[in-house]
Amino acid sequence: MIATNITAGAVNTIEWLSTAKTTIAVPVYQRQYRWEIDGCEQLLADVRAVATGFAGQTHFFGSILYTATSGGEATEWMLVDGQQRVATLMLLVAAIRDTLGNSDAATTGQLCGVLLHPTAAGQTRLRLRQQGERDLDSIVFGRPLPGVRVEVSHLRDNYDFFLQAIQNDALAVWDGLRKLEHVAITLQENASPQQVFESLNSTGAPLRNHELIHNHILMGLTYEQQSQIEDSFWIPIERNTGAAIDSFLRDYLILRTGRDSEFRGEHGVYDVFKREFPRPRFQRLTKQAAQWKSYSEVYRILLDPAREADRAIGRQFRYIKTFGTAMYPLLLGIYSDYRSGVIDRSALLEVLEQLQSLYLRRMVVGASRDHLAAQLCRKRRQYGYPISAIVQRSPSDDRIREALQYRPLPHAGYVLDRIEEPGDLGELQIEHIFPQFPKDTWSGDGTRYWHVFGEVERAKYREVLPTIGNLALLERPLNAAASNRPFNDKKDSYRRSRVRSTRALAEEQVWDLQTIAERTQELTDRFLAIWKHPRVDDPDNTEDLVPILDAPKKPGWYPGWKTEFEYAVFQREVWEVRDLKTLFNRIFLRLWETQRDQVLKYSETHAGPIFETEKWKSQWDALPGSHYLFMGFVPQYMLGHIQDVLDELNMADKAFVKYAADED
Repeated sequence: MIATNITAGAVNTIEWLSTAKTTIAVPVYQRQYRWEIDGCEQLLADVRAVATGFAGQTHFFGSILYTATSGGEATEWMLVDGQQRVATLMLLVAAIRDTLGNSDAATTGQLCGVLLHPTAAGQTRLRLRQQGERDLDSIVFGRPLPGVRVEVSHLRDNYDFFLQAIQNDALAVWDGLRKLEHVAITLQENASPQQVFESLNSTGAPLRNHELIHNHILMGLTYEQQSQIEDSFWIPIERNTGAAIDSFLRDYLILRTGRDSEFRGEHGVYDVFKREFPRPRFQRLTKQAAQWKSYSEVYRILLDPAREADRAIGRQFRYIKTFGTAMYPLLLGIYSDYRSGVIDRSALLEVLEQLQSLYLRRMVVGASRDHLAAQLCRKRRQYGYPISAIVQRSPSDDRIREALQYRPLPHAGYVLDRIEEPGDLGELQIEHIFPQFPKDTWSGDGTRYWHVFGEVERAKYREVLPTIGNLALLERPLNAAASNRPFNDKKDSYRRSRVRSTRALAEEQVWDLQTIAERTQELTDRFLAIWKHPRVDDPDNTEDLVPILDAPKKPGWYPGWKTEFEYAVFQREVWEVRDLKTLFNRIFLRLWETQRDQVLKYSETHAGPIFETEKWKSQWDALPGSHYLFMGFVPQYMLGHIQDVLDELNMADKAFVKYAADED
């Protein structure tokens, strides 16, 4: 079979660079020139080695991939792969020319034939982009660079290196250059430059996702169109997102698709982008790129909330940064809606508070936050505002109260700072009132000491150590003084603190389990007043939830049972469950925790599903204590047990399922 879209052949590199009436352009989508000195050293060593070799010896310089376009008598080669090597060769040729000066007119003419545009005076044969073009012009023509430059110029550095390195053997280096050969690969009209480019770059230093996306959107456009997209949109996007550009593109795609599980492998972001924007065309691309640019402006503020002019909004963004970048996909959409007038300022501030409440509450109870932002992106797109899924997925106040008694307080600094609102008091630290490493002399009342505490009592203290009731904010020097000392010895540090509730600790007579429990209740009340459970109308909840007693039983392991539900609601909590097996497990585990006697009585009268031992070989889940939950039922029997136990316990009206309407 004859390949008609690609032609390839070995050519002499210097002759190829000197081809009459031909110029070489580096397309806009290529990454900037970034060869380091060590690469130049290796090239120079290879050139010197071939220069001193036998007469017919050549050196293979790799392959150079390009497309050729003709306009009248002139031809332009657009480099698809090889720009780094071609630009470096130009620097070495310029260094040879400048080293030889006028000492060898014939050689200087040959060197200028490589460097200079064949028809346009004052232009170089190689056409780089932006600063690269200015740097190369400065080198070839000795033109001064405008303004003060602080960024590193690899072109200038590498030229200076060559100029210094070849002072004693410039002619020999030129002889070596003329022995270089490469494979020139020319893409014809029907070839896919992007596909060939990806294949050639599948080995060696991998391209990052944004570099592949950059190539994808610009490849196939004319040079002028590439320049317009690059200057008007892509460079501002890079400037807005900086080193986080790959993360920005990923978060934008999550917002667009409502999915976050498709970014597989090193180039997953690029793969999803290419699927969403398969064949960019210039007119449509300008509109899409304008949207990307707008989102990048939002992302810039998310990365640095100090850029937000509205202090209240900026403060909310600073709070949200506590939770990392997980919310960024959703925030891109929400803040863009605010900028375009879809929601007003009060609605924006409210939803920002609700998001913090949702994430913090789920962390407090240990609920998963996987895929949460993607799910909320879908709900925003489906239902608009208010985002009803925030309510559905937020744990109840009762669950929060229970969890704060014994679970470690997540993001303790953020929580206490918002509860106390200490203002600008300098650097505050988290103080463990009962210390993390109590010494034998620690005492909470000045009479009983740690060394006389029994193991059970010690375990109870350790259990409440990281909870909200045992934590306070304290200035760094005061915290260092308090350290692991007994409670009465810490009171002076507490009394000197500028944090109101920390000062109040100095008035406590003892620090024991009862005092910690009372402070936990007080701070929990304040916690729930700040991170409220949202109360909004929920069209999804009122129209689409199915009472558990109305859920139909289906025989066997029927198709789609593993993804049957979008979620379930139990006692006003939303559970991220997709199938009856998971729902069965969670229902009985909750009942085991809260109504153990009743669920045991049910199990005795219904021959399961809870047993004291694993009665036969099958799938069992151990329950806290000494019992086991049998998990070997098919879905219809699991649903039957759920319905029966909730009906007997008068709880059936507190359980609902939302059947999945789309594939998550």
